[in-house]
Amino acid sequence: MKYLFLFFFTYLSVFSQNIKERKIKRIINESPILRYSHVSFSLQPLGKKYKKIKGFNTAKYMTPASNNKLLTFLATIQTFDSIPILNYKKTNDTLHLEPTGYPLLFHPKYPDRDMEKFLKSKKNVVLHWDNDNVIKYGRGWAWDDYKYSFSAEKSIFPIYGNLVKFYKNKNDQVISTPKLFENIEDFSIKNKVERKKGSNIFYINPNTISNKDTLFFPFITSKNLTLKILNKNLNSNFSISHNENIKFTRFNLKNNEKIFRALLWESDNLVAESLLLMSGNKLNNEFSTLKAINEFQKKWTSWLPDQVLWFDGSGLSRYNMITSRSIVSVLQRIKSKIGFIKIKSYFATFGDSGGLSENYRKSKGLVMYAKTGNIKNNSNLSGYLMSKSGNWYCFSLMINHYESPLYVLQSEMGKILDYVFLKG
Repeated sequence: MKYLFLFFFTYLSVFSQNIKERKIKRIINESPILRYSHVSFSLQPLGKKYKKIKGFNTAKYMTPASNNKLLTFLATIQTFDSIPILNYKKTNDTLHLEPTGYPLLFHPKYPDRDMEKFLKSKKNVVLHWDNDNVIKYGRGWAWDDYKYSFSAEKSIFPIYGNLVKFYKNKNDQVISTPKLFENIEDFSIKNKVERKKGSNIFYINPNTISNKDTLFFPFITSKNLTLKILNKNLNSNFSISHNENIKFTRFNLKNNEKIFRALLWESDNLVAESLLLMSGNKLNNEFSTLKAINEFQKKWTSWLPDQVLWFDGSGLSRYNMITSRSIVSVLQRIKSKIGFIKIKSYFATFGDSGGLSENYRKSKGLVMYAKTGNIKNNSNLSGYLMSKSGNWYCFSLMINHYESPLYVLQSEMGKILDYVFLKG
């Protein structure tokens, strides 16, 4: 027993001795980019929640950008074992449906074919959609981002990712999907495609669009528009009604990998917002981002090192603020909940299909599964890193207010990660 006790403390001291906070501070101060930026770095051995979180400015509040999706992911996996696609009841030739907020119907990158097949299973489909009170944009989102694909509107029943896709066919014609919107050719506009804020009319300059382009632009969502798209794209007759007396059965997602890759690998903002709304609806019977966040903040108070200033599911909000040591604590909870095999499946890594920039990697042997988070002048990277000696760590490296090209910053961030790789 005495030797086991001695071994335990010897193991703990290795982490303390090999990775030195003063060395991390020196790397930052010697960097011509990092020393003039706001930097926070936290590190903790994977599975060792009792170990002190080490690093640099670990308690400093930072803008997380898409690292906020880690909070959304943890909230989702704590709420659902299986993601609910739809609530349904079949009667004769009619399929009664209640939306759950699930976002992959006709999604441009992650379409759910099983959902499409299910919606075609009956001749008549009745959507029991009693309200449409979802706030379409998050608090702290930029007002003029409505025209960009990363700022698609939130809704109870997302469809096509709430985006219109534009491309040129072999005949050099500009095609849009879905086909319900008015497209006007305008050779005077400078952009390839434009839409006025309060309208679903799209202005296109064909001369600026090449055959290699695939463009996505948000549309204004509504119940009626969703109904029109469904009726046009599926071989069923859709209508909207509401009956509180119907007892629904849940149609669940068979494999969560697709939607979680869309969240963590692709960093799809609408998927993130939808998952947080879905979690909130499960807990509070209401599609409310604010109420969902309040619920999880209460649940997590006992283990989060610092209070999180949390305003949306995607990280688009400039109001979001979090410390890097809180993100490390979130990463530990994620691993405890789903295990490392699923982490490797859901998170981005290096390689042709991995998604992580090679600028982060100085040593070829560095293995990492992580979530990026970028917004103007802010770049973050948080996840799981294996050192040269085979030890795994949870880390969060957050850089705010930098003034350099992103690839240059990533290279500087790579110096810190390489130090952990070599010494951890």
